[in-house]
Amino acid sequence: MRSLLKLGLLTALGIGIPSNVLAQTTAAGPAEPKLEFNRVADNLILDLSYTGGMIANPDPTPFIRVFGNGKVIIHYPAYMKKAGDYTLQLSQEELDKLLKNFATEELLTAPESIEAMAVTAITQAGPSELPGDHGVKTNVKVNLDRVVPADTTRAPLTDVKTVISIQSAAIEAGAGAPIQPLQNFSIGVKELEGLANRTDLVKLPGNN
Repeated sequence: MRSLLKLGLLTALGIGIPSNVLAQTTAAGPAEPKLEFNRVADNLILDLSYTGGMIANPDPTPFIRVFGNGKVIIHYPAYMKKAGDYTLQLSQEELDKLLKNFATEELLTAPESIEAMAVTAITQAGPSELPGDHGVKTNVKVNLDRVVPADTTRAPLTDVKTVISIQSAAIEAGAGAPIQPLQNFSIGVKELEGLANRTDLVKLPGNN
């Protein structure tokens, strides 16, 4: 606090501030992973789908698809009231923020471990009435060219093609869990699902 007050006083008096002091005062927050991918319209980098449940003939099209240029397509199956495809456009900042939820190294290198994390989160949350999802699983596919971990001493991940799946009932518990990879994944899923409620959705032609 004192350093910030001192900086403000020096600025107000017009006194020059050494560049190294300014850099230390305005330093960025915690390191984040760096993601590399082609930012073009035909590069599918993320999709959200559901499997299982009691639907006899499930629609194989993912619920939400996100492309490298920020384009999003949201698909509602024919048996739903909002049947059809809708689109919206994310800014590059929105896209990067969304992706970082799924860039945790543990998720990308050992996606099968997320199930065990989810079981732990539900146990720690205590007894509760789980939603009647009849065993539905939430699946997220991640497709990136390169991920540089926040810990730069670790080797970058290349040609990342990963599917992360957990029981849908664990998403809510996972979002508040102290287990970082599970928390990131659950929050990312909720943000993906939230795109379907955006007011800037546009229905694509030919979808009734």
